[in-house]
Amino acid sequence: MCFDLAAVLRLAEAAAAARENTTRWEPGPVLNHPGFSVDAGPCLVLARDDGVHLMSTDKNAPRDADGRLPVCYASGFDPRSGDWWSRWNRTGLPGDDFGEYLEVIESGLLNDLRAAVERGYRCFVITLSEDDLSLNFERCIPTTPGEGLPDQ
Repeated sequence: MCFDLAAVLRLAEAAAAARENTTRWEPGPVLNHPGFSVDAGPCLVLARDDGVHLMSTDKNAPRDADGRLPVCYASGFDPRSGDWWSRWNRTGLPGDDFGEYLEVIESGLLNDLRAAVERGYRCFVITLSEDDLSLNFERCIPTTPGEGLPDQ
């Protein structure tokens, strides 16, 4: 999945600068333990719910006029611009909603994003399988026919 690198960098910068981050659910240590919420820290969240997008864990991120948080949709996976669900089904990945947290400071991801922008890359690529997630950068952004760059 391809994301507009400049938009992803803005989200990562917001997560890194946030005074307060959202929480995430951690399962309990044993089967009958209810689990608990923990501070997510400065992260990007890769989410598949209504489309596929990245968002910041900045708890106080400014919302748009409709009350939505800033997100960056993967090219071809914005629910407002086509049949993203059919594209998702063609990936062969499960259809369940998910959220995968990508830590931005300690992992070095924020520095990698900045360096990629400086080197002229335009696309942040996340490759997913059921067991693995990999990150890469590309110079040009592939688009799905009839769609432009991912929304921010």
